[in-house]
Amino acid sequence: MIEARFKVQLGKFSLDADLQAEGFTGVVGPNGAGKTTLLLTMAGFREANGELKVDGVDVIREPPERRRLVYVDSNTFIPHLEVWDHLRFGAKLRKREVSDEEVKEVAEILGVPVKGRVGKLSLGNKIRVSLATALLSGNRGILVDEVFTNLHESSKVVNEFKRACRARKVDVVFTTHVEELAREAERLYLVSSGKTVRKF
Repeated sequence: MIEARFKVQLGKFSLDADLQAEGFTGVVGPNGAGKTTLLLTMAGFREANGELKVDGVDVIREPPERRRLVYVDSNTFIPHLEVWDHLRFGAKLRKREVSDEEVKEVAEILGVPVKGRVGKLSLGNKIRVSLATALLSGNRGILVDEVFTNLHESSKVVNEFKRACRARKVDVVFTTHVEELAREAERLYLVSSGKTVRKF
């Protein structure tokens, strides 16, 4: 479980986060409400006062690489890498061994084309590569920022990703502005007026 109880101040904007994420947790809210700020703070790219617990351990003062959380948006890919090398990249950073069979399995589940250079792929396939890389990295949680809407057959991919994460005991927090995708959440939060409110 990921538990976020912190406050972020960015100029005149403030965010008061109170979120418990287990399984597949969605975050909705209008543009500018703070959804991306929430995820970036959880990932360690924004400073905050409070606590962020991953399986009961407070990591709010830890650098991003030690939080066991990985952030994914439309630009979190390395264009010059071959797809196969990219899929192993996150695991390599964490010094985690992954077998060829595991890489092939995750690539197949998410419909990742395993040949070619990442930068040459369509946006949707780049996102699939990023999601697969995050899943194979062995991190405890994946923070997905508004990328599912850029995927062809997004609901199908989200369901496959959800099942793959559940099988590996990886919690996911994702933001979306699409009602259909929000329905895929097992828990749903609304960010409004600088606060997170649980909807169900």
